Amino acid sequence: MTDLLQQENLVDRHVAQNDTDAAVKLLYSLIVQYARAKNFPKAEALREKLFKVDAMALTEIVNAAEIIEKEKSASLSRDKQHLSIWSDLYDSLSREEANALYLSLEGRSYDVNQPVFRQGHGNSRLFFINKGRLKLIHTLKTGELPLCTLTVGDIAGEDTFIPVSICTGSLVPLTPVELSCLERSALQTLAEKCPGLESKLQDFCLKKKKLYARTGDKRIERRLHRRMDLSGRVALQFLNAAGQPLGKEFRGELSDISRGGLCFFIRIPKKETVRQLLGRKIKLKFVMGRGDNKKPVEQTGSIVAVSDRLFGDYSVHVKFDQMLVPESGQV
Repeated sequence: MTDLLQQENLVDRHVAQNDTDAAVKLLYSLIVQYARAKNFPKAEALREKLFKVDAMALTEIVNAAEIIEKEKSASLSRDKQHLSIWSDLYDSLSREEANALYLSLEGRSYDVNQPVFRQGHGNSRLFFINKGRLKLIHTLKTGELPLCTLTVGDIAGEDTFIPVSICTGSLVPLTPVELSCLERSALQTLAEKCPGLESKLQDFCLKKKKLYARTGDKRIERRLHRRMDLSGRVALQFLNAAGQPLGKEFRGELSDISRGGLCFFIRIPKKETVRQLLGRKIKLKFVMGRGDNKKPVEQTGSIVAVSDRLFGDYSVHVKFDQMLVPESGQV
């Protein structure tokens, strides 16, 4: 049994014997030791325990928090190259937010031609490029279309990390690369500890050049077909892999349509449900046309993006399995 573990067991004995002062003193000592050893999850867990043992030990509780943040800051300060590259991001954050973000990042390395993410697949990470060069490409039926080159100080994956969307391009290294990545699940944890961090990270992403907007003249138009506004209700039903209906039919409000797909609005009370929609097969029934030209339409497709419209409302984007056939007065 390690010395630290023996001390933790001794804390429990002090508590059992109602020797609160001894328990507080030893807990504080353990927090300092774990923080200096860069074991921050353990240090924070013991600080929570300190609260429970004696909520009035304010000096120790406050000092423990300061020591943990000080050691976290020391870790970030030593990574001078990272700080230099991402100074514009860290300058916008508080000390606590900067420490929390840095310690949530995971380092990853990729070799030449080893895809970071692929077109048509999901992506749950935001990538910060620390070293190397990568190409962003879009694959068409006619071949591969290079969109842009990304390098140190650029971010990638922002268009699928914050909104819920399938990758519309592939990111492939041109040289060996080193990236820092933030998992979406880690961001959710960060948001609980630092409520303002998520919005600041979103602002940072908005200031960076977005996918397809980075390339100026080379930007491609992802909407290959002209969209038209379309109002009214749409009946919706999820399908299984065999195309059979799943569950009950539900309804949404139409937004717009093209030959290749449509968008509708829907209310989703639970945010954790949203990401489960991505890639789901769905059947849609709606009406097109006006007056005597109204025509019922039934289509199947796949959900390719879901965007937050605030207050539990979302826009859902569907790509049809089969394109609509143009008719007079319609798409």
